[in-house]
Amino acid sequence: MKFRISRAEPISWPDKCVWCSGKPTMRYEDSVKGLFGGGLGFLQYAKIKIDYPACRKHGLWLSILRTVYPFSLAGVVLGLMIHYIVSLFFCAVFLWNLLLRPIIIRKVTKYFYTLIIRNGDYGREFALLNSLDPL
Repeated sequence: MKFRISRAEPISWPDKCVWCSGKPTMRYEDSVKGLFGGGLGFLQYAKIKIDYPACRKHGLWLSILRTVYPFSLAGVVLGLMIHYIVSLFFCAVFLWNLLLRPIIIRKVTKYFYTLIIRNGDYGREFALLNSLDPL
């Protein structure tokens, strides 16, 4: 589910793991950076930070994905120099990281950002809790 969220308003999260709806034991912090037009041809920098609940298993999983992500990009280039199998492995890790994230932040602007929640049931609870309509 996709939501357009104001940067000025705080958001609340259902007290469940974002992936499995289990009991959360930790909060996972995620951030995204973006550039947007500031007028007169200047670009302004924006950063969004959110932290959402996760159970122990999925919190560990998200931490591993975050750690491996930068190495996967470098590994693709390094793999091309060493052997194509190494490059394919790191390319798979990179794509795996993009496809498995439960929360995705997109289109950061000066006043709003787009939040995508992959778990539909969790997204509906999130919408009710924050009085939002999905896009």
